Amino acid sequence: MSYTYSTRVRKVFLAGALALAGMGQAWAHAHVVSQTPAAGAAVPSPAETCVEFDSPLEAAFSTLQVHDAQGTQVDSTQAVLRNDGHVLCASLPELQPGDYEGRWVAVASDGHRMQGTYSFSVR
Repeated sequence: MSYTYSTRVRKVFLAGALALAGMGQAWAHAHVVSQTPAAGAAVPSPAETCVEFDSPLEAAFSTLQVHDAQGTQVDSTQAVLRNDGHVLCASLPELQPGDYEGRWVAVASDGHRMQGTYSFSVR
């Protein structure tokens, strides 16, 4: 009888360990790796701005917009995903000198939604 009980305990423990190992993947949300132009940078007018993530994003639900100091959206097209869904980019027209803010919404492949902002200046 103790052999059967011990075997059951091992099977339950193994099943629980495997379930927890799989949950690590489910909780692996996308995090920002970098922005181009870099946050806080002063640069000549860039042709685009990009945010790189450590995990792939869902294209249908992820966005990137750039706004000037008055809050007007200045990016010229819908953001696109590159590098297997890890990099979200928005094309920009010729920007006038001033301060700009990138506003992104990222939905990871696990369905987790995050959002953030970063600022850069055009000189």
